Amino acid sequence: MKVGIIFGVSEIADPKRFEKKASQFLTKLSEEFEVVGGAFISTKKEFKELKEEVDFNRVDAIVLYPLTGGTENSLKEFAIYRKPVILFGDSFNNSMAAAIEIREYFRDRLIPSTLVTGYEELKAALLGYEDMKEMLDKFLSLRLGLIGRISPWLINEKFELPYVHISLKKFYEYYESVTEAEGWKAVEDVIAKAREIKEPNREDLVKAGRIYVALKRIVEDYRLDCFTMGCFDLIGKIRATPCLALALFNAEGIPAACEGELNALLGMALIRKFFNKPAFMGNIADYGDDYIIL
Repeated sequence: MKVGIIFGVSEIADPKRFEKKASQFLTKLSEEFEVVGGAFISTKKEFKELKEEVDFNRVDAIVLYPLTGGTENSLKEFAIYRKPVILFGDSFNNSMAAAIEIREYFRDRLIPSTLVTGYEELKAALLGYEDMKEMLDKFLSLRLGLIGRISPWLINEKFELPYVHISLKKFYEYYESVTEAEGWKAVEDVIAKAREIKEPNREDLVKAGRIYVALKRIVEDYRLDCFTMGCFDLIGKIRATPCLALALFNAEGIPAACEGELNALLGMALIRKFFNKPAFMGNIADYGDDYIIL
């Protein structure tokens, strides 16, 4: 198992005071694991310099050891790698307080993070991550996409995970490149199986098919595992919505949410990824003790 290790030291502390402690820690860890890194950092600038020297994308887990307090801002930068993290804290120099603060930062971003205070705990946590590697890799490597914007009425939307943002301008470029024939072909099978079509005419259905094909190409080009779309903005521009297209993606096993809602998308993606079950989202219209109407 390949383990990245970083020591955090406050800018006002002398790293030389901790060299012996760090050396002993590294020696013990390297007896059972392949160790990468081992540097001291105090600032974001030092993190950026280390990033150029060491590829932490290749490790299985990262151990962050804040040797002092005041190291939170530099060590939190390792969230960029989206690797399972273990915070090692000891009883001196506010190490434990810093470790707890950093752990919560990672947890808020849904990065597995564990706090340990001794070597045996550290070893057990690393081996636990190794046992769950396949599942953790699936989750941590998810590529979520936001096409357009988060709908402005979603006032409680807070999302700290990384995602790929594709502008509506870029979507319209894809949409315009899709021919009417391609649009019709995309929805032909759905239309053939429909018992009755009440509202949309052929033009509406062609637009829905063109939206689907455009989104399909975006998903492929941007390598998205799932996506959400700020859908209401399309009404004013092309007088169409992506509802049918999103339904088709979900039927194909690609989670697709509407209104640019990322939290709902994440839930849908987890259900599909880990339980292989379809999921959908909807607005609550009514509820009671034993029912919910969406």
